[in-house]
Parts: sequence; structure tokens; C-alpha cells
Amino acid sequence: MPRYCAYIVIVFASLALGQVDVSVYESDGTTPFNDHPIMAGTKLVLVVSSDNNDMWSGGLYIDGNDRALGTLSARDYDANTRNYTGSHLEDAGLLAKVTGWKDSSICGFELFNFYPVDGNSEPNSAQSGNWFIIDYEANEPGECHVGFYDYSISWEDPNYYIVFTQVQSRDFNNDGQVDFEDYARLALNWGRTDCNDPNWCGSTDLNWDGNVNFVDLAGFTEFWLWPGISGDTNSPPPDSNEPNEPNEPNEPNESPVDPNIALRLVDINDNNEITIDVNESITLYLRLTTTEQGHLTAFDTDVIISDPNLGSIDNRQYIGSDSNTWNNSTARLLAEPRSDYYDYAGPGYAQTEGIYLSAVNWFADINDGNLASFVFTCQGEGDVILSLEDYSGMYPKLESIIIHQVLPSQQMMMSGGGSSMTLQGESSYSVSSTLESFDAAGVIDWLEEIRKTDPNISQSIPEDEWNEFIESIGNSAEIY
Repeated sequence: MPRYCAYIVIVFASLALGQVDVSVYESDGTTPFNDHPIMAGTKLVLVVSSDNNDMWSGGLYIDGNDRALGTLSARDYDANTRNYTGSHLEDAGLLAKVTGWKDSSICGFELFNFYPVDGNSEPNSAQSGNWFIIDYEANEPGECHVGFYDYSISWEDPNYYIVFTQVQSRDFNNDGQVDFEDYARLALNWGRTDCNDPNWCGSTDLNWDGNVNFVDLAGFTEFWLWPGISGDTNSPPPDSNEPNEPNEPNEPNESPVDPNIALRLVDINDNNEITIDVNESITLYLRLTTTEQGHLTAFDTDVIISDPNLGSIDNRQYIGSDSNTWNNSTARLLAEPRSDYYDYAGPGYAQTEGIYLSAVNWFADINDGNLASFVFTCQGEGDVILSLEDYSGMYPKLESIIIHQVLPSQQMMMSGGGSSMTLQGESSYSVSSTLESFDAAGVIDWLEEIRKTDPNISQSIPEDEWNEFIESIGNSAEIY
């Protein structure tokens, strides 16, 4: 089932100033939800609170066709008492109760607190504060109405509705983040005109018109770097017997591998097993090889050192486009074609001693060859393996490099095999002399032209948000 996004509008019915009300929070239950768009599938928290200690009863319900759009759930069901004990909070008192209600037209939860059973009103079992907590999750597109009932006012009509307007997700790989992986999937389907139900080109056809075009790009940018699904610490752990979700990029043994795309770590001579002297430095390369069926529009890759005590990578931060952010980094992003506005190299994600490399192209496949380079320094005798972790969502074949690190006297004694090399004639900081810089300004101008000429974009996305999107892409790797 596809995932969706939501925002909230509260529509108030006519009622006197109430003493019991509902607040909406992010899934942590403490961060106020300020009417911003959210990914559906993300859980929000509804908190019922009061400024008095009176006995009270009410409920939260979804009725009619809206029941397919969203789900209410309560916490910690006790079958003996038929009470969701985790959904009434301390201020509701020891005698509070939350019970489920479901019939042919409505489903939700009834909420109660009571005076002590001996009839004494002092002290009341309830105190002013937060009384009840109910979780909400959006399921499908449409407007889902959650009714809040105060039974002292009406048993049949809600005091007001909380209305979630839900649209299709931009989190195409369902990992809880709108980032390069999702962009890669959009770019892979760019220009297609054959999208149809139920897949809609991997959900990248956001408006379901059969095409992946500027309209979908505009919709995607609205949620760029959206944090997606907030962590739900109250959900039970997954059943260990259930299979892993497909396409999990951080589970390489479970992920599919595209045999048509290969990312390799090599030296300048395309070797992936080399011998170097202790204290020597060498420039290594991330190299792309594809078949006729292989297509790569973005790479999002971490280099991991098997033993950081034996070697180090110069991973000082480098961000493309702005020379002030190079910080003397020896890393280079060499992929073509691309806009260097989106380049990033810096400390690793899976391992901070490693290096994280990413770049993207909007409209065409990245050419085979060296995508990036960085400098590795041998710091001790022994073997080191540099391996790859890929976050692009393209699932290429990944090939490591083995570095045999020896004392200089050992290197001289070794015969000249294909796996050994010296650094004579090569600068550790060299890059291809034939590299031509891609016109980053041209891509930015193109994005600005889209905004000027496409009324759907200019009317739906404020200019400051569009500019923030353009600027944030270049810094997006910092979220990892």
C-alpha cells in the first residue's frame, strides 16, 4: 500500500469555552504539531487535557468512509478489565478508563474518569493536566475527520473535528526520509508516460496522470528533506519471525542487487588489490561501470575502513559550487554529467573515519568512469580493506579494495606483480586534467525557469520555500 502525507485543520463547532480539549503532537508526544504537512504512515498523538479536576466522559471517533483513511489506536490493552491502561495518564486519576468502541458506522475510544468509589469528592481522583493519549495514523488519500466528543455537551454530535488532509507520499522507498534515495527513484522514472495503477511508476507519478514530469518534481520538492516517519517508541518491537521489509538499504544481505550497475574502489590503474609502503599516501577512486541496461542518476555512498588504526582517509568536508566550503579537502567529485551544486564529500555516515560521497544529475544517466576520488594514507603494517555502503536506493554491485601495507624494505623486495604499485609519477592529490566542470548555474536557472513558467509550481510553492529547496539540496548529505 502506498504511503501518504497529511496536514491538519481543526474545524470548531459552536460550543461554550470548554475545559476539556484536544492537542495534537508529533509521535514523540511532546513536540507540538503546528499544522505543517506530514507523511502519512507517520503516527501523530492526540492528547486530551483539562484545566479542572471534574469527573468527565467523552471520546475520539472516526465514522463512515473516513475509517479507511485513518486509524485511531490506544495503548496497553488489559483484557481482564477491558481497559487501555497506557492511554490514560496520571492526571486522569487512578479510576480513569479507556475502552474501544466499534460498530457498523463508527470506531474509536470512549474516555472516562471518575470520583473515588466511596463518593468522596475530596480529593478528586482526577487533577488538571493531560488526561488521555490516543495515536493517529493516516492511511489513504482524502480528508479524514476525527471527531472529539464531550458527553456533557452531546452524545451524538462531536464538539469539533480534527481534519487530516492526506496526499500521496514522496518517501518512495518508505525509509522515513525524503532524500537522495527518493530523488534517485524519481529521476529514474523521469519522462515516463506509461505510469498506471496500482504502481504509478514506483509511486513517483504523484498526481496519477500517467506521467512523471515537472508537476511531480514540484510535488516532490515540497517535502524535500522531510523527516518523514518520526520514531514511535511506544510501538511494540516487530515480530522476529516476520520477514524484513523489502528494499531496506541498510540490510545489504536482504536487498536486491542490480547486476547492471557496479561501484568499485580502485587505484588509478583500475586495480582493487594493491601494495603500498607504510606512511605512503595514494589517491583512490570510486568507479562506475554499467551495462546497456544499467542506469545511474545519483550516487550516495560511504567508504568504510576495516581498521582505522592502520590507515586513514582525508575526509575533510568538501561541498561543490561554493569554493569557500572546500576547506582544503583532497576529495573530488568527478562524475559527469552533473551540477556540482549538489556535490558533497566529508566524514562518513556508517563510520565517521571513512568518507561519504554523493552527487546527482537531474536529467541523464551519469557516465561510466571515476565518480569521485579521495586520498588514503597508510599508517601501519598490515592489510586494510576499504568497503562501500550505498544509500542511493539503486542497489549496485559493490566491490572493495584490499590494501597490503608493508615497510619500505619489504616493498623493494617484492617482485613487480600486477597487484603492487609505487607512487612515482603520481601526485596523491591529482585529478583528471581533462575534467570539464558542469554548468551548475545552468541547472539552477532551469529550476528558476520552471517556477516562472509553470503556474502549478508558482502558485503552490512560495518563493522562499523554493529557494530553500535549491539551497538545501547541496547540504542534504549533512543529515546522515
